[in-house]
Amino acid sequence: IRRKMTGDVVLAFKTFCDMLTEDEKDKCALLMHTQPIDENGTHLPNLIRDLCPEVKVYFSDKKLEPKHLNHLYNMADVTINIASNDVINKNHINLSLLYMKPIMAKNNDIIPI
Repeated sequence: IRRKMTGDVVLAFKTFCDMLTEDEKDKCALLMHTQPIDENGTHLPNLIRDLCPEVKVYFSDKKLEPKHLNHLYNMADVTINIASNDVINKNHINLSLLYMKPIMAKNNDIIPI
């Protein structure tokens, strides 16, 4: 899906992991809250199998209640807003402040709070 660019995120994660030591790689995983197979987009399991089978990539593909989504945010060291046509808004900033975690996002306009 062009809007989400999930394949680019997987490639960026592989590139990041390639710079780590083996011990650091063992502690690193990418958790994607998205559908792994999209009929209009990327077949992520095949992409991962072919491009980077050595990295750990997991999927959360069900709609989650806020308390369960909270667990995902608490597990993460960094979150990524991968939607390429979305602007960073106050919700993204609030999440970053609430969880004290940085957010990686495309260089888009920021909506003032």
